[in-house]
Amino acid sequence: MAAMTSVPLLAVIGPVSPSWLETFVAHYRDSVGVKRIYLAFNVPLYYPDEQFWHLARTAEQSGARVVAGRVGNWDWDTNHDLMNGLRSYAGPGWHMIADSDELHMYPTSVTDLIAQAENAGVPVVEGMLFDRVTDSGWLPPAYAVADPDATFPKGGFFTHTIVGGESTKATLVRSDVVLKPGNHEVEGFRGVNEDLVVVHHFKWVADAMGQLATRMVHFTSGIWKSGDDDWVIREASRALNHVGTYGRIAVDVQVQLAPDRPPEPLFTPANLRELPPGWSERSRAAYNVWKNWETGTIPSRDTHPSLAPLLTLPWNSPATPPMRGRVVAGASVAKRSGLVPDAASRRVLAAAF
Repeated sequence: MAAMTSVPLLAVIGPVSPSWLETFVAHYRDSVGVKRIYLAFNVPLYYPDEQFWHLARTAEQSGARVVAGRVGNWDWDTNHDLMNGLRSYAGPGWHMIADSDELHMYPTSVTDLIAQAENAGVPVVEGMLFDRVTDSGWLPPAYAVADPDATFPKGGFFTHTIVGGESTKATLVRSDVVLKPGNHEVEGFRGVNEDLVVVHHFKWVADAMGQLATRMVHFTSGIWKSGDDDWVIREASRALNHVGTYGRIAVDVQVQLAPDRPPEPLFTPANLRELPPGWSERSRAAYNVWKNWETGTIPSRDTHPSLAPLLTLPWNSPATPPMRGRVVAGASVAKRSGLVPDAASRRVLAAAF
């Protein structure tokens, strides 16, 4: 078990399976040593009420505190607003930030990384997304993921090189700075940690393709809003185009992590017990592409493929009507107040938000 840390974990949880939520909480509690875990849920309108409350109960039984939840249309600001609410709820100090498909691996203790940042006057510790995939590149159903290392024995910079998505992540953030949407960076600062945090990214399951296709349909139709640019559409289209072309994630390709590096295998063996092979050098090369924004070659600047064939792919999840979302009380609040966890008991939790 890792040394315990007083830094709380904050995470916005999407429509994951209960077994994955248990794995998520157990990783941060047992492998990272987090004592306080604060969650907010953000699930689509078609997500059944009983599944929502089952997730909330699973979180509480695993030792996490469910602060609040939202059921409604996804837009650019939704997760960001929920994360800001969690940061307010957690109070002043340092916070650990993760998405529900991210499991952190710290190259040294959280205490040492924060001390290094504080000594340099920097309010953030950064990491890089390291995408985990199956041995063949097949995308398994989300409910089939019990042991992440057994299911996803390979890892690589798929988001950085193929999807063209920003891969830097703000993993430890002080409460007095602005955290940008997506938790990729904080406003006005870059981290100084020499060894970047490994952000194991367990996004690539079959369910993700349906979610990405739904994003494409709803963003292009205007039902959902994507902020000031079309990067969300571009990244989703690249991922869908890649899987549609190969029928899986191509695990045997070679890529350039940066313009000045030779081609190298995209994926290598990976696990949650030790740093990936060549992590320090390879992650720094990918990180510098994003850090040197004006001089680097940013994959997301490329023109995305035509959207027309992508919108007809047969993996669309149920259509989400343009309805207003609803905010529900967290499971902790529900238990203390005696609320019955069904549709009739839904009400706004205003304490932290």
